[in-house]
Amino acid sequence: MREKSRSPSLKTLSVMSTTCIMHIKKIVRVLTCACPGGTLSQHPESTAKNQSSTQHLPHQPISGEVKHLIEKEIFKNNKKQIDVAKTFGISDRQVRHIIDDARNNKNSASTNQRGAKSKLTTDIVTSILLLLEDNPSTTLKKLTEHVKNNHDIQVLPGEIQKMLKTIDMTWKTVTPIPR
Repeated sequence: MREKSRSPSLKTLSVMSTTCIMHIKKIVRVLTCACPGGTLSQHPESTAKNQSSTQHLPHQPISGEVKHLIEKEIFKNNKKQIDVAKTFGISDRQVRHIIDDARNNKNSASTNQRGAKSKLTTDIVTSILLLLEDNPSTTLKKLTEHVKNNHDIQVLPGEIQKMLKTIDMTWKTVTPIPR
C-alpha cells in the first residue's frame, strides 16, 4: 500500500544511484556558497580575493597626508600591508598602489597643487612685505595699487590676503594694537 501512495518523483529519486546523489549534493553546496552571507569557514570554496581586509569601496578618495602616513607605517615601522589596510580602513589594493607610487617616486594626484599659478612672485611678495613693514596700517586696496604701479600686474585684494595667510601673516600680526 505504501508504494502506491508515493508520487512518481519520489520513485525516480529512490532509483538514482549514490553517485548521482553525491553530484546533486555538490551542486547544492556550490549554489549555497554563491549566496551572500556566512563566513569563510562555512564556504571553503571561497577564494583569497574574498579574504581582503576590508570591503572594496569604489572611488574612495585618500588624502595626501593619509598616503604619507601609510608610507611611513610600511617603510619605517615595517608593518604588513594587510595590517595597514585594516587600520586605515582601505583596501589592500589601494595600499599596494600607494606603495608602488612611492617606490617609483610618482606624485599622487591628491598632493598636487590645484588651480592657476599665482601672479605674485618672490620679488612682488618681498616688496609687499617691505611696504607692510614701513606702514603696518596699509589696506589691501593700497597694496593692490602698489603692485599695479610698481610691477605692472593686476592683482585682486583677495589674492594678496591669501598670500599673506599662507605665510602666516594676518592683519592681527601686522597692525599694531593701540594702547
